Amino acid sequence: MPSTAPVTPAPPAKPILPATGTIRYAIFKESLGFQVGRAEHRWEFGEDGRYRLTGITETSGLVSLFKPIRIETESSGRMVAGGCSRKPTGP
Repeated sequence: MPSTAPVTPAPPAKPILPATGTIRYAIFKESLGFQVGRAEHRWEFGEDGRYRLTGITETSGLVSLFKPIRIETESSGRMVAGGCSRKPTGP
């Protein structure tokens, strides 16, 4: 018979990065000699171990007129010893 004892969540891990931050990149195509896109990545870490990571990558300038691309990503969950524990998705 399966155990019905409640599962105790792992204690939150402390991130080594600041609680919030942003990193921005310029994307260059060397063969063309100019910038073709940009990317921005953000993070937020809560005191209780929660995290949220977001990223946007997109074409820019003249390139965006001919090939408009925008990719958005997001991940969230809890930081625990040994890594990140993603939130389950779905109903």
